[in-house]
Amino acid sequence: MKPHSIFLRHWWTVCLRATSNSSTAGRLARMQLIALEIAGSLSGTLHKAANVPRRGVFIVPDNKEGLRTSTTDAITALLMVHTEKRYFPVGLQDIESGPIAIDALEDSERDFPRMLTSQLFQYPLLAGFAIGKTGEGIYVLSSPYFLLVRHLLSGLKPGKLYSSTLTLDVEEAFRTLKGLALPQGEIFVKSGRMVITGIEYIRTAEFSGDNVIASPLYIELRKRPGVTVHPKACRLGRKYAEPVGGNRRPFVCWFDQLGNFRFSPGGDALSTMQKFIELLGVLTDQRLVVDAETLGPPVKTS
Repeated sequence: MKPHSIFLRHWWTVCLRATSNSSTAGRLARMQLIALEIAGSLSGTLHKAANVPRRGVFIVPDNKEGLRTSTTDAITALLMVHTEKRYFPVGLQDIESGPIAIDALEDSERDFPRMLTSQLFQYPLLAGFAIGKTGEGIYVLSSPYFLLVRHLLSGLKPGKLYSSTLTLDVEEAFRTLKGLALPQGEIFVKSGRMVITGIEYIRTAEFSGDNVIASPLYIELRKRPGVTVHPKACRLGRKYAEPVGGNRRPFVCWFDQLGNFRFSPGGDALSTMQKFIELLGVLTDQRLVVDAETLGPPVKTS
């Protein structure tokens, strides 16, 4: 994998509560449903090849590790999104160009975005679908570009595919997950920094530590009227007793104060997505996944 690969960046991850009429029989059918809805939101179609220079979506086939199921009722896939919108901060001369078949390059040589034509770009989008213990379905979409996720959701109106977006209940997560015993490995939650505003004569103050959320200072400041405390570098981590996503490598994701998730796909994006979905299942079982009030980063995160 290239040292600057987009798969090493933090990808924004959005969780959607599936509506009952989206419970199509078969895991592959569910993935095709969300891909078709995304393609429709772009005024495009579901493509049969990755090198089609038109708006739409292509589902990377399973023989290229683009689609994967787990022992649970979950499925993950890598989608190629074709749109004329630009979400990347680099010049056109710095990105790969020209339509190319999905199997023309090794996975370690492929990177995105790709310029299919002078007016059309190709972006990777990780997608997943899982059914929790309660029988409720959850869709997951992950992209390195937050605006891409926002634009896709603006076209996927709640009702047909999903009923609401979901986020982490941040404060309750720090209380519930501390020392939580699980049958499948361990879980931890940490916050490395907090940025404080609203204190008289001080524009901003910043404090660091292994878990500032658990500090007496955080608890005291949260009670003060007019004072705002933003946790930073918040992390959720998992260690496994049994393989998840084909291996037992630990998984770490990040979240902001509004409960929006991010993670790095790394060298095996589908395995990483399955680990995130497994973690999402743990959070759902603990009633820590709630309807979102706001989608997006309220301030620049790091």
